Amino acid sequence: GKVVKNGDFGSRIKLEGDIPGFIPLKNLADEHVETADDIVNAGSVISAVITEVKKDHFTVDMSMRLEDLKKSPSSWPRPESLPPLDPYFDHGAANRIELAKQVERDARIEEQSNRAKGVEVLTTNKPGRYCKRACNHPAFRNKKHDEVDRELREAGEGMVGEALIR
Repeated sequence: GKVVKNGDFGSRIKLEGDIPGFIPLKNLADEHVETADDIVNAGSVISAVITEVKKDHFTVDMSMRLEDLKKSPSSWPRPESLPPLDPYFDHGAANRIELAKQVERDARIEEQSNRAKGVEVLTTNKPGRYCKRACNHPAFRNKKHDEVDRELREAGEGMVGEALIR
């Protein structure tokens, strides 16, 4: 979702479909947080997990704590406000899908923690290769020569005024 506003008690988030969300201060990070501005800025897009659905208020509570992001979806208790699962629900298929998404979720969590540290993981054949970024601006990114060359060829006229530095 996108951070709409930071307040004294947490951050207001807007999800797809204009669904309002809220992340309390205690759920913004694993460590103690004084203000929401220390962690997120208004206008930034974040990844968080929904911890509670409030149907009466048409809103959701969310968390950005690493502990919560690493939890598998099946470990969360099913909200009482939702109807029970169908007796014919395919738990085996749900577990297979969950395992496949676990790898993707772990990669996203690692990427976010590296970005927060100012380290970018290069996608190479050499596992574990890291590169410190000289500039932490989101418009700057590290690319290999092949990727820059391909981007220049594919963009054509669209690259006028852009700069790619190797």
